[in-house]
Amino acid sequence: MKPLFRRLSLKNKLFSLLLVFSLLPNLLVFLSSQYYLTGSAKKQSEDTASILLESVSAQLSKEFNDLLQSVNSLIVNYDFQQYLDTAADDYALQARQFSQFKDSINSILLEKPELAGILYTDAKGKVLYSSNKDYLKFSYPWSELANDHINKPAAPYLSPPHEASYMLNSPTEVISLVIPVRNLRSGVYDSLLHMEYQADYIRRRIGTGLAEEVELSLFDRSTGTIVTNRSLSPALEASLQSGLSAGDSEALNFMSGDRSYEAVRHPLGYGQWELVWLSSLNELSSGVQHTLRMIIIIAAVSFFAAAIIAYPIMGFVWRPMDRLKASMHQLSEGIYQPVRTLASEDEIGRVILTFNRMLIDLKKLEQEALESHLKEKERELLQLQAQINPHFLFNTLEAIDSYSDRNDGEAVSEMIQSLSCMMRYSVRNGGSAPLQEELDYIREFLNIHRYRFGTEVGMLWNIDPAAMKIRMMKLSIQPFIENALKYGWSPDIPQEDFQLEVAVTLRPPELVFTVSDTGTGMSPEIMEKLNLLASARGESSDSYFAAHTGISNVCRRFYLAYGDKVQVALKPNLPRGTTVTWTIQQ
Repeated sequence: MKPLFRRLSLKNKLFSLLLVFSLLPNLLVFLSSQYYLTGSAKKQSEDTASILLESVSAQLSKEFNDLLQSVNSLIVNYDFQQYLDTAADDYALQARQFSQFKDSINSILLEKPELAGILYTDAKGKVLYSSNKDYLKFSYPWSELANDHINKPAAPYLSPPHEASYMLNSPTEVISLVIPVRNLRSGVYDSLLHMEYQADYIRRRIGTGLAEEVELSLFDRSTGTIVTNRSLSPALEASLQSGLSAGDSEALNFMSGDRSYEAVRHPLGYGQWELVWLSSLNELSSGVQHTLRMIIIIAAVSFFAAAIIAYPIMGFVWRPMDRLKASMHQLSEGIYQPVRTLASEDEIGRVILTFNRMLIDLKKLEQEALESHLKEKERELLQLQAQINPHFLFNTLEAIDSYSDRNDGEAVSEMIQSLSCMMRYSVRNGGSAPLQEELDYIREFLNIHRYRFGTEVGMLWNIDPAAMKIRMMKLSIQPFIENALKYGWSPDIPQEDFQLEVAVTLRPPELVFTVSDTGTGMSPEIMEKLNLLASARGESSDSYFAAHTGISNVCRRFYLAYGDKVQVALKPNLPRGTTVTWTIQQ
């Protein structure tokens, strides 16, 4: 079973190749544009995000540092340090001490209006709260805050958003900058100042002036808390939280629903908080989508262009070859009909020109044979010599047709040239030619044989140089070559297992020809028939030679041309194969 591509007509093959060569570059352009454009857009987005995150982080850090500077003056206050050591149940002393550093706290609240309040707690159970707009709820279970002073870092940190449920009025959502307070006498951090920012203020600070497709958030790695200025869908928030918690890379790409997102983060420097830039990649890839649409349009145009080139346009180019095929079939039926075509110098034109010349030569040969008034022996000799095996000719033309379907102009041209040389040699006037020309004819025959079967026959030439110019009967060696290939050779035989030798030796007054092969050999019955034919001077009534005319033809021509001066013998070529030897007296 031949591959599908080999069974296609030349037009369909051309269409397939044009389709591949037109669509493949478009596909490569799309893939490369998708890779480079998306990569470039993502890189630009990451660089922009990093710059913005560093800027916002620096602004928040500066704000928190300014607040810490203000709080430091409170922490080193003598009365505040006295307050740290006061017992939790000594309310009178606490009140007197608070009145001494109350102005420092009020100054901080006045300077930082974004603070909802300042809450003080310590391990002794003391609680102090200052605010410009709210009061402390004394019924709140303050004992629960005692755990906040255990295993806490000595550095300031941000708390997750939470409700200040200890306020007297409606609780406000706050984010606390928790500052550990060191007791300067004992050196122990057993007190905390909760600088309570209004949560909405922090959200506004990180979300002002951003485009709709960009979201800036705060993320706490310790709790997985996300603080955003805009509300995220539950699915998107869950995907973002999962991606940020799972890895440490600066940039993160993930999917949420049918949309893709990119997140870039930057450490804030307070606890495990990070600033996170979140943007949709769908907008970044819009250019790639436009490119895809353009490539689809170009591919569609290329498809129709390939169809037009392969069929209507190629039809004009290929029409002469259709006529050539028709003429070949007519030739097989004995009709000599030249191919009508415009003069052309391309490969197809040269093939048709050679074919038409061959038809003229064949027609001329036929006319000359019919009109010949030579003597009986000479006429018979010329007729036998001029016979052309129609099967060889038709098989050769079919091989040319097959290679032309594959668009192999070089093979077609070479086969046509070989066939043309053979035809000119065979139809040229005269029944003899120099040995050199006979050998050239055999080489052209073997060249066509190589193209027909796709493999080369191992040949050994052992020719006496002194015999090259001696004239001999035309077409006397080739039939034995053809017979050896037909019965002793197969394309499946390895080249090293088959050797065909042609030897010509000049031993005056004799000229000895030998054709031997190492093929499968002849059966004893066929060998006997051929030796009987040789001894009967090429004349035999055996029905075998009605179907095998090549050897009987050449034997008959030998005796018509040389009479008793020629001797033909066939014998096995041990250990395998056949040897044919004929000797001509000069």
